[in-house]
Amino acid sequence: MKSKYNFVFLFFMSLNSFATISFDDEYFEKHFSEITSDNEVDYSVCDTLSGGFLIPNDSLELIIFDPYVCFGDSIEVDFPLGDFSRYKTFSWLQNDQVIGTDSSIIISEEDTFRFELYGCDTLSTNFELIYYTSNEWDSIFPDLEICKGDSIEVNYPRGLTGGYSSYRWFFNDSTYVSSTLGTIVIEDAGSYSLELYGCDTIRDSFTLTTVEINKTPYSFPDTVICPAEDNYILFPEGDFSTYKEFNWLYKGDFYSSDSTILVKEEGKYGLEFKGCYDKHRTFDVIHQSTDLSFIYDHSICFGDTVEIDIPKDVFEFYPEWTWFYEENLLHRDSTLKRFEPGTYALELYGCDTLVKGFEIGYTEYNGCDCQIEMPNFFSPNGDNNNDVFKPRYSDSDAEDHEICTSTEYKLEIFNQWGKNIFSSTKKDELPDWDGKNSRGVNRVEGLYYYRIQYKLNTYPPDVKHDITGYFHIYR
Repeated sequence: MKSKYNFVFLFFMSLNSFATISFDDEYFEKHFSEITSDNEVDYSVCDTLSGGFLIPNDSLELIIFDPYVCFGDSIEVDFPLGDFSRYKTFSWLQNDQVIGTDSSIIISEEDTFRFELYGCDTLSTNFELIYYTSNEWDSIFPDLEICKGDSIEVNYPRGLTGGYSSYRWFFNDSTYVSSTLGTIVIEDAGSYSLELYGCDTIRDSFTLTTVEINKTPYSFPDTVICPAEDNYILFPEGDFSTYKEFNWLYKGDFYSSDSTILVKEEGKYGLEFKGCYDKHRTFDVIHQSTDLSFIYDHSICFGDTVEIDIPKDVFEFYPEWTWFYEENLLHRDSTLKRFEPGTYALELYGCDTLVKGFEIGYTEYNGCDCQIEMPNFFSPNGDNNNDVFKPRYSDSDAEDHEICTSTEYKLEIFNQWGKNIFSSTKKDELPDWDGKNSRGVNRVEGLYYYRIQYKLNTYPPDVKHDITGYFHIYR
């Protein structure tokens, strides 16, 4: 006859609970005989084994993702992944009503569901069954425009196409091969479409237009403007219609988008076109101005002549002018020749009026001692008396002045009909003529005309002396 033993094991399944377990002598001898010495069972032994509390494992995470289905379809939701062996039972619930106790359920109705696990504590998680929504976009892709010869990348609209498991690209209604990631690189003009397949089928199209590169040339010259006038820069001639936009720039910043601009300030302007092959051309705008440095005060010696020529580049902006002497109008010639001291002025007339005054006055500088005189006859007959025609200094001491030896001379001789028969240019010495032509033949007796020009290479360096007159040849 088998004996029966009762043991109390405190396995705390939950707080304040325990269990009593009974064993017969066969089970006891097999599993507990080693707790006695000499391998004999001491049936009088009674002992109590105690355990600890089972603490809920907060690290367990119960996750069921929200499933998506097409309207009218169903889906199987499986028992969640994880080690939940400590929990005895579980339930699937909908609206707090148990709808299943199997390891999975099949659901088809859009609603909120809950899964619960029961043990020492209760774990639960909610999830929703959601119907895929048909995508009814106005447009997924905008129409595109590229330069002819270029290409553009069009990406599959990920994140906007839930519920669609496959797709196809089309070009002009023919299947178009795409990359494995759904991206296409296109360069041909035409109609493109993306067709998505899922709970329903949708299709969106766009048009690719290619634009010819605009090679119309244009440029602007640097421009001189008159501040007193309205100065317009016109839009360049040519077909620029393929460009999306254009802008006028001033010093690199936006200035205007009008076709013609009014400019008043000096600086760097430009016109840029945006489109296929961007273009940018610049030009400088400067205010009209004239260098009047040719007008200045003059100091002259008695008998000298001041000659002032208006430079040709002044005529471009100031086509008219007037010379004044002591505020009285002199003339409108381009050259002024004067020997009288006094106050003078030049007025230039163009888009505006420029006035520049100057003085002519005698100088006390000893360079006036270097003035020369010309004889009124000479006799080239070989008697060593007046054999050459040559200027002489007015001051008998001039030859001793170093300044007088730093001079440029030009002597010209003309016959009585005005033909030039002799020319001589000298530096640092007085020029002369022996009365012969270029072949060494004596000129005939008679009346001749001379012109001698000279200037000192020191102060005043800008005064030009010009002496003319008649003389006779006697033999």
